[in-house]
Amino acid sequence: MSNSSSSAGKGSPILLWAVIFICGFVAGAGFAAYKLRPANESVSSQETEQATTLRQLEADVTAKPDNYESWLHLGHLYYDSGQAGKAIQAYERSLALHDGDANLYTDLGTMYRATGQPEKAIAAFDKACSLDARHQQCRFNKGVVLFEMNKQGEAVASWRELLAINPDAQTSDGRKVADLVSELTTKKE
Repeated sequence: MSNSSSSAGKGSPILLWAVIFICGFVAGAGFAAYKLRPANESVSSQETEQATTLRQLEADVTAKPDNYESWLHLGHLYYDSGQAGKAIQAYERSLALHDGDANLYTDLGTMYRATGQPEKAIAAFDKACSLDARHQQCRFNKGVVLFEMNKQGEAVASWRELLAINPDAQTSDGRKVADLVSELTTKKE
């Protein structure tokens, strides 16, 4: 009898740990589900708000087709929602009504790139550079498109223009543009 109570005593801590582990797991899963629900609702709320804003801007440009600011905002919303073709149309309409600025031409160039129109992208980036001699993003983006077109020499030239403005320029993933240029020119030699 003492053996059975002694083995029951030894098995008890294992059973206790198993129960604690299972309860902890269930509680953790429940907490995670609780925490994720508001985040998902927030995303859904943002999508709903974006769709509402999109419908409102589309109605605005239909009612007032000569309002370049509405076209510009509509273009930005299409850009942000990944609708490159529609963004291009809205940006071009905005530019037909108002000359625009370097940022607008840079966004337009980015959308041309997204739709597989590299020559038009380069032209938009060049226009942005001509409007703002110190604009950095247009030079970086132009270099990317030129690199994708297998024009590494021209890409490096564009990035060197960027480095003349900002020697500490970085790519979106934090890599220094100077290192990228150095790597490409070293490979070429």
